[in-house]
Formats: sequence, C-alpha cells, structure tokens
Amino acid sequence: MPGNRLTDRLIALCIFLGLLIPASAAGQRLKNLENEYASIYETAKHYAVTISVSAVPTARSNYFPPSRRGGYETAIGSGFIYDSLGHIVTSSSVTEQGNLFKITFADGSSRYADLLGVDLENGVAVLKVRQPPYAAPQFADSDRLVPGHWVGLVGNSFGIFPSFAYGIAAGRNDNGDILVTADLSPGCAGGVVVNSEIKVVGMIAYKLTEPVSLGNLNFAERSGMKEKSLLLTDSEIEFPVGGYSLMIPSNKIAESAEGIISGRIHHGAFLGVIPEDLDIIWAKRVFNINYGVYITQVQDNSPAYRAGIREGDILLDFGWHKVQSSEQLRKLILNSKPESRIDLKILRGGKTRTLTAELGYAYEAAGRPDGRSGYVAPSKRQSDSSSGNTRSGEDTIR
Repeated sequence: MPGNRLTDRLIALCIFLGLLIPASAAGQRLKNLENEYASIYETAKHYAVTISVSAVPTARSNYFPPSRRGGYETAIGSGFIYDSLGHIVTSSSVTEQGNLFKITFADGSSRYADLLGVDLENGVAVLKVRQPPYAAPQFADSDRLVPGHWVGLVGNSFGIFPSFAYGIAAGRNDNGDILVTADLSPGCAGGVVVNSEIKVVGMIAYKLTEPVSLGNLNFAERSGMKEKSLLLTDSEIEFPVGGYSLMIPSNKIAESAEGIISGRIHHGAFLGVIPEDLDIIWAKRVFNINYGVYITQVQDNSPAYRAGIREGDILLDFGWHKVQSSEQLRKLILNSKPESRIDLKILRGGKTRTLTAELGYAYEAAGRPDGRSGYVAPSKRQSDSSSGNTRSGEDTIR
C-alpha cells in the first residue's frame, strides 16, 4: 500500500540520518582536536630553538675532537628560551659535543651563544644569547604531571625545525625523570615539552635504548642442505625501545638553571691541554704502556702549564683514573670540581713522574673563533641574576 511504502521510506530515512549524524559529530570532534594540536604547536614553536654545535680544537677548550684534522666536528640539538634575559636551556648531552654554539629561532634568525654552565648531575645546560626574538614560556609544576597526562614536544627532528610530536606521560624513574610515549628522532635532545595549557613541563633528555647481549642470540645461516649456527658471545649492542623517551621535569630544569645562572652550581673544571689518542701498538712497543693520551698542546698559564705539563708528554693517570682516551679525559675534567687538586701521572723521556694541578673553572676556556669566551664569567652571571629573572608569567615552582 502507498501509505506503508511511505512509512517504510521515512523509517529508512531516519535510520540513515541516525547513522550520518554520529559520523558527522565524530568528524567534527576530530577536526576540533586537530585544531587544538595545531594551536599548541603554533605557540610552542616560538619557545623552541635549534642548537648547531661545532668543535674548535684549542687548548683553551675542554673539547677534544676525535680527529683534529679537517675542520669542525658538528652536531645538532634542540633547546628552548628560558627567560627574557636571553638564557637558553638545553640538555648537557648537546653542549658536550663541542665549544661553539649557534642558536636558530623559529623565525629563522640566528646568533652565537655563550655557554653559561652545565649541571651534569641533572643533565641541564644553560646558554646565553642577546635579545631572543620571542617571549619566554610559562613553567608548570611538573610534580602535578601524572601518568595519562598529554604532552607536546617541539624541537629539531632529522634537521627539520620546528617539528612537533605528542605523547602521554607514562611514569617516573627513581631520579624523578618522566617517561613519555613519544618515538623521537635524532636532533630532539633538549627539545621543549609542554602540557595542554602550553606551559613547560619538561625537556627531552634522550630516547630510551635497551642493551641486549648477543650471547643470547643464536643466528642460523642456511646454505643448500646445510645449516650453520652463528653464536655470538661476549658482546652487547643497543636496541631502541620503540616509542619511549625520557624527559627532565620542569621543576628540576628550573632548579638547575637558577643554580647555574646564580653561580651556585659549579660549571665543570678546566685543565688547558689538547690530547690525542695514542697508537697503543706503538706505545706498547716503545714505552711498554697500553694506555694514556699524547699531549699535543698546552695553554700558557693554564692549570696544566702551571703544574708542569708540556707538549709531548704522555698523560697516564688523572687522579686515580687511568686515562684510556681523549674523550674520557674530557669527561673526567668536566666532572671534576674547580679549584680541586688532581695528581697527574705523566711519561716524559721514558720516565714517569707525578705532577699536581689545581683545576680552574670551565668558563676560563675560550672556544669562540672571534676570541670571545665560550663561557660567561661569574661576575656577569651575578649581574644578570641580580636584575631579576623575568620569565614571563612564571608559575611559582617550589
């Protein structure tokens, strides 16, 4: 009957509209979410910076490139504006790659920075530039960040800057650092992490990896009808833990940054040499030693020079540590306390002797090709801090 057919059509139309409306609403919710993410990115990208790190081989620097020939060794990391005075915060893993730092902002402008100091315990470094083009972000209380909270990350990713990723806070380790579900790319170390209110809750430290013993892996190689077992032992490699990174919480960043800016946190020590890794086969044959580094240059009036170290010496021991490489020596120096006295065992003319050096402050080092110091002296830090930290709209962090 016509009436029944009309009723059937109305019922079918209602069913169709009932299916269509929820789908349309879901699409709108997704669109709103996309707009929220884009809005967060557009604001947070102005806080982020790219840090290009170069190495200038000089005895006035604590950086010793693996190969001193052929110019600069370069790395790229991330960071973010800390306050309106021009302080830039980044990961210590970024600044340890060299002694010349070029900061690039989201608008493409760039300028060289001084390294103010490093808190190696918390993995935080502070750089200083003149007049950043953007305002500093607000800080949130990272103690209130709990598993399940959303976070957004802005930094450099494979050289693309500014890039954006997001994830979820997944938990904390024993040091209070926060696990984040974000699969990040090289270049992101030091990147800023914000919450849904676009306030800083942390900084990317590194992507997690897991050491795997190859002795537990048994590989089989097939050749025709034969099978050959390849058992690898006494070896270990690092495999990425997919989708997880570790971030330093904002409360810890603020504590470290304020300590560096005010001068409360020491900034690493300074010796004043350029070492070169030994040819161990040659050293074993000539001097019957299998460790140490060759001193190729000593800065005049440096702690090393005053202690009696000279070009051509072989440095064997730094304190109670046997020196195996120039990279190890660099870390030993930076992890030492300025003004501490360190015994240095050297080999000179086929005979060993022990000298004692009183280490200087890392800001004595100058790595800038224009002759300016790569570190800022304490008096400048004090004058900056006395003028007041003017980070805009900062929440009180206890």
